[in-house]
Amino acid sequence: DKADRVCQRIEPLCRERGGLWLFKLLNMYSTVRMKQSRFPEALAMYEEFESLIGHSAEEQWELYDTVFRNFGWIHCSMGNHEKAMHYFRRCVEIKRKNGVPPHWFDQWDLGKTHARMQVSKGNFAALKHSIELIKKGIELHQQVEQQDKVMLCKMLNSAGECAQMLGDYSGHEEARGWHEEAVR
Repeated sequence: DKADRVCQRIEPLCRERGGLWLFKLLNMYSTVRMKQSRFPEALAMYEEFESLIGHSAEEQWELYDTVFRNFGWIHCSMGNHEKAMHYFRRCVEIKRKNGVPPHWFDQWDLGKTHARMQVSKGNFAALKHSIELIKKGIELHQQVEQQDKVMLCKMLNSAGECAQMLGDYSGHEEARGWHEEAVR
């Protein structure tokens, strides 16, 4: 992978220079590691990245919104759904503290992660709440990015998967309704 080779090659130079050089490298390199499904390495790099920020979440809330989201994605990919949910909730909290409503992406992340947590616990009935969160994300998305059909399809797929599982684990009468919801 070219990006990985470039990062490996420049890492010693960036560490030597430090500061912004190392900061940018860790941000980029952790993303490469995430794309490679090397999540423990991505997590270690991103923890180091966060340690270099030099400001509190209150001082740089917009940066931390991204930091929290990336930590959420890494933990979710590692199967640490509780930790992922913690970080996705922090994205919403930090926005609210600064008078900014949650973004559609927040709602989708919360919904998907809630679904993963509930499925891992065998609590399929709780997928109803997951669907509500995802649908709120879809509603917000349609208000601001109607032309983005690809992302809309991804979110609809997430809600459909939840509805399909609800149907699969519901009684016969209820199952039909959830299976129909899954294909809407």
